[in-house]
Amino acid sequence: RYYFSRRPTTVIKEHELPLEQAAMGVYTPAGIFSACVRLTVPMAYIYILLILLRETCEKFPETIHAPIEYYLPYGSWVVDSMQKSSTFVELWAIVEAIFYICLKLKIQYLQYKDPLEASLSAAPMLELQERQKIWNFMMESMKDGPLTFVTGWFFDEKIENITKYDFLDFVTWSMFEGRNQEHLTQEELVQLAYFVEEAEWRISLHLFG
Repeated sequence: RYYFSRRPTTVIKEHELPLEQAAMGVYTPAGIFSACVRLTVPMAYIYILLILLRETCEKFPETIHAPIEYYLPYGSWVVDSMQKSSTFVELWAIVEAIFYICLKLKIQYLQYKDPLEASLSAAPMLELQERQKIWNFMMESMKDGPLTFVTGWFFDEKIENITKYDFLDFVTWSMFEGRNQEHLTQEELVQLAYFVEEAEWRISLHLFG
């Protein structure tokens, strides 16, 4: 599967993550601040378009600026207002737009280099019962035992060096569509705790009988 050009609809968005009951989401102060920060990118692109429109009108006053002034007086006022635009703001808008493009290309490149990570981020959101079935199948399919299964995902690190938080993070990443623990609902956190407890029980049974 080739993930570099996968459809945008297969990518999990932040607003698609399940919220707990009574969660405030974007209506909290932190959410409002985050939304304002995210708005800087479209604002930068709009500002760049206005800069291009201003330069085009200056280059072609008869063919571009005159029709705008005749048919769209407000558009002509915007173009005239852009004559007073700050050079610093223009440079900021261009740098912001270039940075955003480079960031998106870098993310897509990393996802292409790591197909497993890309497949997790593109995976559909599972119901609790569906996730439980997958977990049960995994537990029943471990031919080399739970110890090898766990340490293998941590590059054969000794089980004594793998903390519970490390394993929680791993199970969250692998079983909950590549999310982090803070993105799980209360029901999903309960299920996560059950997964970890079962894995601990299986490892203990494997080591000590």
